[in-house]
Amino acid sequence: MTPEQPGQLLAAVTPKLQLLVPAYFHSAGLGLQAWQRLMEAASKIKMVAIVKPSSGPGDQRNADYSSILPAARDKGMRVVGYVSTGYGKRRLPEVKLEIARWVEFYPQISGLFFDQQSIKARDVTFYAEIRDYARQKIKNAFVINNPGAMGDESHFARGVSDVTSIFASFEGFNQLSPPAQFWQYNPSRFAALPYQITDAKAVREIVSDAIIKRIGYLYISDAPKGTNPWAQFPVYWDDEVEAVIRAN
Repeated sequence: MTPEQPGQLLAAVTPKLQLLVPAYFHSAGLGLQAWQRLMEAASKIKMVAIVKPSSGPGDQRNADYSSILPAARDKGMRVVGYVSTGYGKRRLPEVKLEIARWVEFYPQISGLFFDQQSIKARDVTFYAEIRDYARQKIKNAFVINNPGAMGDESHFARGVSDVTSIFASFEGFNQLSPPAQFWQYNPSRFAALPYQITDAKAVREIVSDAIIKRIGYLYISDAPKGTNPWAQFPVYWDDEVEAVIRAN
């Protein structure tokens, strides 16, 4: 019997598809109910939740988040904190300060979600420095970047993140087709965040299509045009969870 290659072992233990939920709702009132539904789903399927108390960690600890994040972690949910990078234009010290605040205010987080990633090769060193700092502050930090589109392949080759969201839009997911050079990377490196998806039937189609496109993390929202697609659960949340469970 020949020994299995690392990629074969990874494929054997990694689900085809996991949920990546931008949980940009409050952790009290109706928001708390949403968190409870998230935690219920996390008992059935692997899930990562992105938290955003104040366009980032804010200037001080939020007591509601301090209560909900340990509970989410205990339910097996991986929680990461939101940091904007301004498409590579924010100053590195500013980004590092927000990373440090996340760790100080919410030590339960297991990684960071770096939004507004530049897709340009010239910015790859900036994102590598952010990744390295995140992993200095959080052991084995899980790093997700979000350009929302296909970027330069150097970002993948340099490993600036564990996961990259290559799609975040209300249209065009059916046309998404990663170039051939990206097929060398495991599907767990890719995420997609389609929104303005109106019904559960379309959700099931997107879930099936995501696996064909080698997407490892997915979240689908029904938020209408002109609203924040991540501020509330879609009406078909339970169907979405079930579709992802069935896909695995």
